[in-house]
Amino acid sequence: MRKTFGSLASAALASVALVLATAGPVAAAGTTSTTPQGGYSIGVSPSVVTFNNALRGGDYETQITIINGAPVGEWFTVSPAGQIASWARVLPATGTGKPVTRVFVPNGAEGTNLMLEADVPATAADGAYAGQVNVALVPPRVKGKVTAGVGIQLNLTVQVTGTEVVGGSVLEAYTYPKAEVGSAVPVFVRISNRSNITVRPHFVLKVDRSATHNVVYKWAGTTGEGLLPNQVSTFELFWPASSTLTQTLGAYVATLGVTFPKAKSLGTYQLPTRLYPYGFLHRGGKLLRLNLANIPQVGYSAEVNAAVQSTGVIQQETSFIGQLYRNGALLGEVKSVAPVLLAPNGQAGSTGVITVPVAITKDGLYRLTGVANFAGAQTRPQTLTFRVGAAPVPLVYELAAAAAVVLMALVLVLVLWRRRRRRPPARRAQVRGQPRYTSTHARTPQAPPRSPVGPSSGGRFSPNQRG
Repeated sequence: MRKTFGSLASAALASVALVLATAGPVAAAGTTSTTPQGGYSIGVSPSVVTFNNALRGGDYETQITIINGAPVGEWFTVSPAGQIASWARVLPATGTGKPVTRVFVPNGAEGTNLMLEADVPATAADGAYAGQVNVALVPPRVKGKVTAGVGIQLNLTVQVTGTEVVGGSVLEAYTYPKAEVGSAVPVFVRISNRSNITVRPHFVLKVDRSATHNVVYKWAGTTGEGLLPNQVSTFELFWPASSTLTQTLGAYVATLGVTFPKAKSLGTYQLPTRLYPYGFLHRGGKLLRLNLANIPQVGYSAEVNAAVQSTGVIQQETSFIGQLYRNGALLGEVKSVAPVLLAPNGQAGSTGVITVPVAITKDGLYRLTGVANFAGAQTRPQTLTFRVGAAPVPLVYELAAAAAVVLMALVLVLVLWRRRRRRPPARRAQVRGQPRYTSTHARTPQAPPRSPVGPSSGGRFSPNQRG
């Protein structure tokens, strides 16, 4: 697997890492030449490249730049040398095509970019392997004279530390069973990387008509980011809308092949689908709820999340449309910034969340009422209410508070008035006479002697007898 300079190579880039050729000339084989007048100079950046922790069987690459200090554009030769002479090669800047041995470099500071690649043999032992990339100015041909070109070297080191292991598997591959002409048909493949390197899967997608087995579309290549070791990720390919638009209705089969580096196949998968007329399949869905995702403030946006679910049988673009009110007054229309692409009902990705930004300019009570639009089919409206800033005290509460104060004052006045009525009148001073009886003891009451009360001696009561 090919690794880029950013992750596995380190370069010594002292200042601009430009080395000017001041050493002896590198002679061009089979020619006669002289060193050009004027002291031509060339540079290469970076001047030192090191591939650390390289694995046996791995491919590693980085970009290099050749800078021409001559008055005019010149041709240069490029050739690896040293222990890594058979491992290294220089390619065009795209990293593809045949190795470069001669390259034209315009004069100036920008230079020409190339790709330096090293393929570590599977039989290489652990250790450091050194080499160079020789860059030389092609000398001019002068009849009857020996000429030479100015040259420079880029130092390259490869540190081999282990063996590359490539492996993985396809966990799932599927497409939607129904589609419409003129719409793209997605193909999904979920891959697990069990390699000890980062890999980019290679895909071959072919679509043919089931009845005639005629191939109507074919694509091969890579897509997405590379898979890290032990990473699982889903890749999405397409049978494009431009191709389905020209096809007849009926059944089709998408054949997907997946390979890892070193031509390691992960299998081939047959995925059936059927094309219908455009607009024939059901569209629709549900707006499940609206909720506030942040704490809104004046001068910022309130982030409203609209949860949606597809009930259609086709992939649909879903958006949100609503109206915004503040304190009961209509402010205007609110729309989602970008639609969400939902899978058909029952498929992975049939639910999603639409983010709706709502501009907040003043404090108040906000109300957002809106619907979700599923490719033209609208849902029932949902409403979200939220307040920005402190809530004002209602008038009824203010009247109630005033009434309570008045009532308390009345109660206080009534209590004071009743207390004044219950107070006893002032008593006059009383003249006391001599006591009728005098006690012989401080706590012993005395009474005058009394005649016995009862019948007379004759047994009858006499009215003249009184006690």
